[in-house]
Amino acid sequence: MCGLFTGYSVSTPASLSPPLGRTAARDRRDAQVAHRSQHGSFPRGGTQEFCLQGPTPRGHTTLATLVILHREGRSRRRSRQRLRFQPVRSEGMVGAFAHWVVLAPPCAERSPPCRLIKSRPRRRGDRLLNACSRSPGLPLAPFRLLSMQRKDTFLHGFQPSFQHFATQAIHVGQEPEQWSSLAVVPPISMSTTFKQGAPGRHSGFEYSRSGNPTRNCLEKAVAALDGAKYSLAFASGLAATMTITHLLKSGDQIICMDDVYGGTNRYFRKVAAEFGLKISFVDCSNTKLLEAAITPETKLVWIETPTNPVLKMTDIEACAHTVHKHGDIILVVDNTFMSAYFQRPLALGADICMYSATKYMNGHSDVVMGLVSLNSDTLHEKLRFLQNSIGAVPSPLDCYLCNRGLKTLQVRMEKHFENGMAVAQFLESHPLVDRVIYPGLPSHPQHELAKRQCTGCPGMITFYIKGSLKHSETFLKNLKLFTLAESLGGYESLAELPAIMTHASVPKSDRDILGISDTLIRLSVGLEDKIDLVEDLDQALKAAVSFIILACHSPNANHN
Repeated sequence: MCGLFTGYSVSTPASLSPPLGRTAARDRRDAQVAHRSQHGSFPRGGTQEFCLQGPTPRGHTTLATLVILHREGRSRRRSRQRLRFQPVRSEGMVGAFAHWVVLAPPCAERSPPCRLIKSRPRRRGDRLLNACSRSPGLPLAPFRLLSMQRKDTFLHGFQPSFQHFATQAIHVGQEPEQWSSLAVVPPISMSTTFKQGAPGRHSGFEYSRSGNPTRNCLEKAVAALDGAKYSLAFASGLAATMTITHLLKSGDQIICMDDVYGGTNRYFRKVAAEFGLKISFVDCSNTKLLEAAITPETKLVWIETPTNPVLKMTDIEACAHTVHKHGDIILVVDNTFMSAYFQRPLALGADICMYSATKYMNGHSDVVMGLVSLNSDTLHEKLRFLQNSIGAVPSPLDCYLCNRGLKTLQVRMEKHFENGMAVAQFLESHPLVDRVIYPGLPSHPQHELAKRQCTGCPGMITFYIKGSLKHSETFLKNLKLFTLAESLGGYESLAELPAIMTHASVPKSDRDILGISDTLIRLSVGLEDKIDLVEDLDQALKAAVSFIILACHSPNANHN
């Protein structure tokens, strides 16, 4: 039975389980233990995948000695654990799973010795050990089923990944039985209208703006990934923002995080304010400032965490506590940077979680879309009505592409984290870089909050290059793998200068306060080989250094 060694439990799809039966020797049977890891080496931290194979009578327990190989660098060590296994079954969200539950280690007098027989590796990276044991017929020791999360997912001290994430992304809302063709991949339903069985009696869809089968599949999947009851798709992130603000009326106040996406800032300042909404920009990462800004007219608080572009973190749980004690105020968290894989705002007290799905959720830079997830029946009913009434809905093709992007969200985000950390560490050690802002680095002022609130970090990095605007421009022009472009979250690496690109519409006085200077550069680290990315940044920084040297030796240089 293949599975993950997760401290004290093993999980495997039932379809992979070998048939249960009796062995020739009733008091002995073999259990093959295969340690596996990627690329033929063992993961750090002493946690390995392994397999339990061999016939086991249903309901019986197996007493075995596991030999666990630990590898750290060139050193190896071996540890033995006497563990008791029991096969059980439980129903998961998608199909049935069979578990080997490891019971508490038995007492020494109850533990008959096991002899270990080494065998040759079957494939690269595998270490096979036969642990022979007898069926004990002994009273079971007390046990508890621990988390099925692998220990090596606690990367850099962050929270463990959400359970069943990849499984839900692939299967929820995608059931072939909903299609007459039993298609495994949900088809693209381009029809704008749907046949009704009788006047006013439809089978769930009537007009594509009101509802579409392809969009329905996407919304179900996103809701599952966010741990939400509902999800709604919109034509863009700003379309989702606009629809949410239509929950308010003239005279209501919106408190918005001071450092947000430039398009959000522009919409609140120049559009929402024109319709009579009062807009206040506050550093919501400081709950005292947030508390002071709340008035009887406050109806909505809008935060990003991390913020765009200076990557400031906000304690969502503390913010929710501050907001909700004042009554019926809606807390919205723009989760675009973190994606559903690294952060779940609804579980931390937010009322609405929204995304520009154009970014990480889709991940391929070929879709413009917004997503909203929530649990409130009342808010969902209102937003669903507004979605249909305003009509800012995505096309079926965009829904199909975004739904496809979700299938690789977990593996993409893990790679973004790996590459982002490598790039951030390189930049932090470079003499031409003044400061690096990345929540995954211990140097980030809210690093501990990020570890407590998130399961990892995306590939978004902000840093200050030494020099002036000319040095920033020289650096950006000399990049070869990183593309000078707006947006983020795709498989390709992008670089931009927020002060004159994504945040040019933010008043300069506000940019100065927030630290969005001419030397602030934002990177969206993609999925390329991290060595190539670091080399590209290195050569571009050297080009900027050359510019500094040339500028200093220029006859027109000011040496005062």
